[in-house]
Amino acid sequence: MYAYALQASLGDDVYAEPSTRALEAAVARLAGKEAGLFMPSGTMSNQIGLRTHLKQPPYSVLCDNRAHIYKYEAGGLGFHSGAAVIPVIPSNRERDAVSLRWLEMNCIVFIRPSPHP
Repeated sequence: MYAYALQASLGDDVYAEPSTRALEAAVARLAGKEAGLFMPSGTMSNQIGLRTHLKQPPYSVLCDNRAHIYKYEAGGLGFHSGAAVIPVIPSNRERDAVSLRWLEMNCIVFIRPSPHP
């Protein structure tokens, strides 16, 4: 990324700036994906990434109580996506992850029925 930054022109990605497109293509190749998208901040990446997984309202996002989106992105998820953030304290308190068992016991999934049978 540093090499791309050194070689970058000072164009605007809205108009298909070549060095940004080259960076996106290089990262996509490294990740084995068909395309990449450059975002200038981790917060922007988090917000857009989370929004792509929210399929229908009402939205709620469970996250570890130490998660960056909960501690440092303030009301970003509520503002941008209308989602509530629900902080979770892992039951084992010593590991870094919430267990699947905990999620199964505490997660409520609402799927709105289709209006068309």
